[in-house]
Amino acid sequence: MFLVILFQNCFRAMGFSASIKIDSQTPRKDGTCAIYLQVIVNRKKARIQTIICWPAEKFNDKSFCKPRFKNDPDYEEYNIIINSSLSKANEIRKDYLLRGLTLTLESFLKEYTTDLNKNDFIEYFAKKSFERWNRGAISNETYKKEKGTLKKLKKFYTYLPFHEFNPEWANEFDRKLKRDVDPDDEIKKEISINGRWPRHKHVITYLNIANRSDNIKFVNPYERFKNVLQEGSWKPLNIDDFKRLVNIYLEWKDKPLQPLYKKKDLRPGLNKSEVLVLRRFLFSCNCALRISDLQKLERSMFDNGQMSLVPHKTRRFGTKVDAVPLNDMARLLLDDELKDNPSEKVFDRFSDQYANRVLKNIALKFDMDLNLHHHVARYTFASLMDQAGANHTSLMKFMGLKKRDTLEKYVKTNKKVMEQDVEKMNKLLK
Repeated sequence: MFLVILFQNCFRAMGFSASIKIDSQTPRKDGTCAIYLQVIVNRKKARIQTIICWPAEKFNDKSFCKPRFKNDPDYEEYNIIINSSLSKANEIRKDYLLRGLTLTLESFLKEYTTDLNKNDFIEYFAKKSFERWNRGAISNETYKKEKGTLKKLKKFYTYLPFHEFNPEWANEFDRKLKRDVDPDDEIKKEISINGRWPRHKHVITYLNIANRSDNIKFVNPYERFKNVLQEGSWKPLNIDDFKRLVNIYLEWKDKPLQPLYKKKDLRPGLNKSEVLVLRRFLFSCNCALRISDLQKLERSMFDNGQMSLVPHKTRRFGTKVDAVPLNDMARLLLDDELKDNPSEKVFDRFSDQYANRVLKNIALKFDMDLNLHHHVARYTFASLMDQAGANHTSLMKFMGLKKRDTLEKYVKTNKKVMEQDVEKMNKLLK
């Protein structure tokens, strides 16, 4: 009781009051009047309407709604709603007081009208992510990826209060992510740090928003977390494997198998979904597209055998791929896609995760010892173009790169190329 009186005195001293009123001056047609919350902050007044209307003669400022008749079923529930409104107002003021922050009427109304949960980080993350997507602050694809991170969080934690964060939490979360491997994936034994890091980035983003925008205080869980990104362990396709995949596509594109609607389909040959996924992968191998750019391709980006786009990953640096010519294989694959897909968007019919699973299934079907996934495609393009003797300045324009060091990460010289170079040296010496 002493604490309640103390807080009430503090509220008055700091220029704050919250009270429940009834608008008896403007009764409705049924004789009831609107009940509202009146808030005064530093002499500025605001009226917050509740959902309740009640007869003025059955209401007072202390006990609020009184029964309208014997065994009135509504008045107790309505009083609970009224008390909740009043408590929420007082909690906001108390929170600002304890954190030493200045409360204004504008900040009070923002806090009162939001339904953000400032206790549970998972719920906070979900609502903030939706809010940012809804006002266009993040793209559809980013929102989908953030929902994927939320799914992981909910899998590991049923409830994640801000006050339970500690300097070891990020390492614990990282260990959970590392072991969270799809049981049907016969290649992966654990998730790489490069695969885990995007999840951490999403968490860090919303922790920063919580701290800077909503003044939520907590221990930084990433204080002791060290992330060391690794160079991708995947290898580009050599020319023989690339040609084999092209021939598989050409053989089955016009006579796909009927789908079995099973998770795994190891029949010889490709079904329709596998044809479409392989087409998308091979197209990327022939024009160096990242996954993020494959998802955004539109018919309008192609004109007379040329492709123009702004790479999604480097768009903030003003990077453009402007009217680069497509090779013959890319043109063939694009023509097949445009014929099959009448919509404006192209190569967009499957999620990245599903497409990567299908690519691994194709490798199993045809006994190819390859770890096929869409990251391989960009490396394959760079390495095969280099093997064909492409000019590196031209190659950088194809790939939307500005630094030669970055190109060197993509160009992987294989054993066959090295043997050819040795033979050239032998001829020179002879």
